[in-house]
This record gives sequence, C-alpha cells and structure tokens, in this order.
Amino acid sequence: MSIATCGGNQNWYSQNTHKERGGGPVAAANITNYFTKITNPSVYSTLYSGNTTSEQDFPAHMDKRV
Repeated sequence: MSIATCGGNQNWYSQNTHKERGGGPVAAANITNYFTKITNPSVYSTLYSGNTTSEQDFPAHMDKRV
C-alpha cells in the first residue's frame, strides 16, 4: 500500500539522530516548499525548486542552512 505525502519525511535522513530529532528542519522545509509551490511561486521561487515527494531531492533541502 502506498501512502500519499505532502512533503518531506524525517525518515528520509540517513542519520538516526536526524531521523529522531529532525522534525523542525522538515517542517521548515515543508513551509518553504509551500510558499514556493502553492502561495506565490513568482515571489518565492528561489526557496526551493526540487521535487517535494522525492527522497533524492528533498533531504538536501531539509539540510539546507540559511
């Protein structure tokens, strides 16, 4: 059974400590993705341009430091 997703997942991290304590960064990544894809892409397009449901793209965004 496949579960639909709306954003990143802590379990996509490779390190266990990030899987256990990565809720904040995942939430922030999901928020910036929301602004980029849903709210106003012309204004927020620089925040994230990858694929939200991609286990390959999104972890790099979750780890991004600004």
